[in-house]
Amino acid sequence: MRNHYLDALKFIFIIIISFWHAAWWNSLHHGYLPVEFFFIVSGYFIYRESGKNISIKEFSKKKFFRLYPTYVTILIIYIGLSIFFQGFYPSAENANMWMSIIREATMLKSSGLFELADVPMIDFNGTAWYVSSFFLGGTVVYLINGFHKLRAYIFSAIAIVFYVWILFFSENGLNGYWGYVGIFYIPLWRGIACMGIGSLLGMVNESESFNEMCNRFALPFNCLALISLVVGIICCFVPGEYDWLGILCFIILIINILRPTGISLYFNKLKYARYVPDISLEILLIHKFTLSLTVKIMTLLGLLDYSVLKYVMYVLVTVSAAFAIQKIIVPYILRLFSIITSINRYQFR
Repeated sequence: MRNHYLDALKFIFIIIISFWHAAWWNSLHHGYLPVEFFFIVSGYFIYRESGKNISIKEFSKKKFFRLYPTYVTILIIYIGLSIFFQGFYPSAENANMWMSIIREATMLKSSGLFELADVPMIDFNGTAWYVSSFFLGGTVVYLINGFHKLRAYIFSAIAIVFYVWILFFSENGLNGYWGYVGIFYIPLWRGIACMGIGSLLGMVNESESFNEMCNRFALPFNCLALISLVVGIICCFVPGEYDWLGILCFIILIINILRPTGISLYFNKLKYARYVPDISLEILLIHKFTLSLTVKIMTLLGLLDYSVLKYVMYVLVTVSAAFAIQKIIVPYILRLFSIITSINRYQFR
């Protein structure tokens, strides 16, 4: 049964991330924080996949077909914008077009390999680093989950080292370290650390004593989860360095989502809960384009300076584009993949 409460939270958090990238909401100081929520949730589901004992090849194939059709569809849109509307990438005059395409088409954006080359490239879709980290880092996390006796120690060590360094010793904080060197590229390690926490939550969720405690104190735990949701969202807006508190709130929130007696139990019974869309991936990848499109529309209407209308229009345009990609374009891409696959199978019979 699908968890519509999780879909609703993903929708809220991806909109926050979109507004942070848009830089329209001046008080949205830490709008990048919900990225941790997405990574941790992904880590939990990777843990669940590891319990099915499927091969790493099958796991990678499944994730590839979940991510790549949407990913490549939106990449093609951005490549088209770079060719036909050069003002969309004003700093791309001396960039290497083909290396830029290869980097993003192969989902190696967060690997750090291309940073070693030190070649100017077009950053077609800056937010695509998440998909790259999820695909590459998720494969690493899936492999670590295979070490049943050691995985808890490995994930704990990775998470502690990463977050202690980034949150407490780095002057730049969670969102400031995007460099370092080569294969130690921070976005990838950030994904592995967060997904490792998600896998740890999966292990905790299987504990009988933990389940018994959560069932006994279901009401206080649900109240704590609601408080964590509110505080987690507030942490995105306050100017102080509260990244650690936001991450802690997301962890509590996710634990509650996993519980059969959690808030999901009540939310999923709501009449219209099933209509909550699961379009977070599409919104993440397309919202840079819809930002420009929204500005054009609001400028033509003469309403660009009206903040509330601008925010509402941005959400409507972004959601509409995400639905169009998910429901209309991606199915054709998947059908094309299946045709190509069937042709190859026929040729090698």
